[in-house]
Amino acid sequence: MTSIQALDGPRYKVIVNQINTKGEVIAQKIFVCRYLFLAAGSIGTTELLLRAKADGTLPLLNNQVGKFWGTNGDSTTPIINNGRTNPNQGTPGVIAIEDFNNPIAPVMLEPFPLSATPEGVNVALGQGITKPEGYLTYNRSTKSADLFWPANSPNNQKITSALERTYQIFNQANGTTLATPPNFAATAHPLVVRRWGEYAVPMGKSRATVICLLSMALSCQVPLLVSTPR
Repeated sequence: MTSIQALDGPRYKVIVNQINTKGEVIAQKIFVCRYLFLAAGSIGTTELLLRAKADGTLPLLNNQVGKFWGTNGDSTTPIINNGRTNPNQGTPGVIAIEDFNNPIAPVMLEPFPLSATPEGVNVALGQGITKPEGYLTYNRSTKSADLFWPANSPNNQKITSALERTYQIFNQANGTTLATPPNFAATAHPLVVRRWGEYAVPMGKSRATVICLLSMALSCQVPLLVSTPR
């Protein structure tokens, strides 16, 4: 799918590219439907809505589209130790170190093995409770959505301080040291969107879990919507 346009009726016009197994576009098709359910994934759906907002093809979309993103509070931190760690020692045990009584903020640590990690270093995944401070904007030059995440926001600085306190306890008990402070530049989990806008379900704030399946078969079958009350 490349674009969505609201028509009178109300109906929607959808333009899609048909691709082959190599991802090459072999045809462009246009569908007109009365009901349209988007299920292009969190990033893909938001990108479609941001493109429609930028192009003015869905005029009722508000300024909340693309906002309220979070990362599950993930951060990565390399830990230096005196043992053999890579590249042929296998992964550390799958464990979780919970520090929910941390006086700064509740956090948790997990092993996060990476094949490129040098000998004598383990990477830990730190997790905290982040606020949905990230947002996506539409980039006209690339025709895609760009994600912005305030890594140094007050809430993330608070989580960093909490993680460093937990790492200090861990290091004192194991004779290890941190190679770098916690890094929030990447996430090990899918991004989370809290809500989209006028045309979308307010995820995380609704009273139902809604699964929208977009059926774009050539027969134009009616999409399925499943709602499970909480």
